[in-house]
Amino acid sequence: MDDIFCNDDRYGYYNAMKMAIDIINNRTDVLQNYTLVLDVQDTASDTGAQAIRAFYRLLNKEKKPAILLGPASTEALEPVAEAATLWYLIQVSYASGSPKFESKLKYPNTYRGAPSSTSYSKAKVAFIKYFGWKRVAILHQYDPEFFSPTVEKLKNELKKSNISIIAVEGFEQLGDVSYQLQKLKALDARIIIGEFNFMGAKNVFCEAFKQKMYGPNYAWIIFGEFAPSKIIPMKDKENTPCTVDELKQAVDRFISTVKLNIRQDDKETFSGMTAKRFWREMLKLNKTKWLRKESAYAFDVAWIIALTLKASLANGLEYENLHTPNYKYPLKMRKLIRNISFQGLTKTRPGLVNTLLSLIGSTFSKTRNMRYGQARTTVLSFGFSLSFGAMFSKTWRVHKIFTAAKTLKKMAIRDFHLLAIVAGLLLVDFVFLSTWIAIDPLETEKLRFEELTKKEQDVIIIPALFQCTCRYKTYFLGVLFSYKGILLLFGLFLAWETRNVTIPALNDSRYIGMSVYNMVVLSIIGAIVAIALDGSMYYKAPYAISSLCLIVCTTATLLLVFVPKIYQFLTKDESLTTQASRMHIGQTRKGATSNSFNRGGSPVLRERNTSFTCKGTQTDCDVPGSAVNGLKFQCEGSSSDDIPHEIRMDDIKLKERMVVAFSPQTCKPSIRICYSEAMSSF
Repeated sequence: MDDIFCNDDRYGYYNAMKMAIDIINNRTDVLQNYTLVLDVQDTASDTGAQAIRAFYRLLNKEKKPAILLGPASTEALEPVAEAATLWYLIQVSYASGSPKFESKLKYPNTYRGAPSSTSYSKAKVAFIKYFGWKRVAILHQYDPEFFSPTVEKLKNELKKSNISIIAVEGFEQLGDVSYQLQKLKALDARIIIGEFNFMGAKNVFCEAFKQKMYGPNYAWIIFGEFAPSKIIPMKDKENTPCTVDELKQAVDRFISTVKLNIRQDDKETFSGMTAKRFWREMLKLNKTKWLRKESAYAFDVAWIIALTLKASLANGLEYENLHTPNYKYPLKMRKLIRNISFQGLTKTRPGLVNTLLSLIGSTFSKTRNMRYGQARTTVLSFGFSLSFGAMFSKTWRVHKIFTAAKTLKKMAIRDFHLLAIVAGLLLVDFVFLSTWIAIDPLETEKLRFEELTKKEQDVIIIPALFQCTCRYKTYFLGVLFSYKGILLLFGLFLAWETRNVTIPALNDSRYIGMSVYNMVVLSIIGAIVAIALDGSMYYKAPYAISSLCLIVCTTATLLLVFVPKIYQFLTKDESLTTQASRMHIGQTRKGATSNSFNRGGSPVLRERNTSFTCKGTQTDCDVPGSAVNGLKFQCEGSSSDDIPHEIRMDDIKLKERMVVAFSPQTCKPSIRICYSEAMSSF
């Protein structure tokens, strides 16, 4: 049964129901061996008498209805709902939002697909709680069918949430509302909940303008099933004593609660229809300007009925004997319809008991995005390991080389060893951060600070800070800071130990050491400030100082490491620095010991114009050295004749003056001082 003119389906309810039933009848998994027939009766402009007349037309037919669909309006639904109870028929409306039908004592067989106005009340209370408002006033239009019952539900919801109601004032739709607003103003009501239709809204906001109860000092939360364009007339003096501009000022900043009549995503629903496809089909079927997206409720209600009938068939209910009233029939159907659950165009949720709750929206919305909650810690940790790890590994290589040189041990440190160190640090970060995210992910925490009152503006500012935190944040940060701190201390030690290294092949070691000092100091400053001011109202300070430390640290490191190299490249000043791609102190081709002098070294492969002076107890001598595989020399005046000794340093552009002491008996050298003098290239 429908309350529309079949020849004038201006809102699209009939076409939506017919579309749904056509889909149902074409599917074999819904009502197998049955065909769902839509028998439409016109209720003639929503009058109760016409609705009862249409109801009895259906009852007098040979085929009795299994379930009643509609009417839409409260005026037509109320008498039919009472009669349907006496005839043991289940009834589902697709549009009525009156809270009176929530009473299962008076209307046990009546269900609805559209949300009740009490759903709006829950949204309003949630909105008020979100902003921490404690005092509200209610101004409502006298309407026993809709607004008055809604106010009673709203009062109960406010009391449950410990929100004080300072006044509840009512008025007639077109009556004088000046007294009510004067009373609210005298009570210093700033948060006013309005329950009235658009005609009452014109009256209220016109009077609110006259009494200056609008603007930033007031918050009007109103029933939102009408747009501001319905409140503001098209021209002055149209059904209101206020001008268009005056009403525009009065309604500015109001908050409204509205339902989403159709889902916003493009997900395929149980019917196989998406919201976008449904609306395209409706635009083809209905060309009027009155077409409403509320028609999606009619589509979903048809599916509710079909799925309820399917469940009843599975439970052994028969419809052939429905002409005989049976009180057991609605009892079974009520249980079945309460358990219907599917994804519809209106995003239907499980449990059709009193109403189907829709999504409630408002003109204000706040979204939180936690996708990047862990990004700050992750980027800082990985960035530290990449930058400091690279400098740490190079400083460590310099330290190991010259430690080995003092002890005459074999040592071979190549570039892939340094890369392995950096990769190891990154792996530790990855394992640690993955464990943190899995065990204790970040959540949003709201911190409120002391209120700031601006009396001249009649405003109280409550500073609040939303920050990402977790239950074990202190412990995880403690482990992370300890691990990074140990690396900083070790890097500081290595930089200090290699502070006097001046070998041209390792020309950037001093600048890298300076970069390590710079990073240690700034990291300590940034960490202390971040910990000390965490969770305080001075949240901008740690952000600014941490950012400054990062910028200064990275910029200084880049300048220290690369500016000397760029300067040398541009000026061709080879005395400033030399490039070293790899330094190898290892075994020679013929088995000579690396970083030491050994008898029986490799032959000279290529001579270069480089002289090394051997200063010993007996004699000094100039010795030619090899270019690629090492340095070969003989000591004149020693007891051993023609004994070659070799040092291997591959791929290093280097000319060294080495002060070597030789034993008179064995001619075994020992390095006393090694310092760079000029340079030559290989």
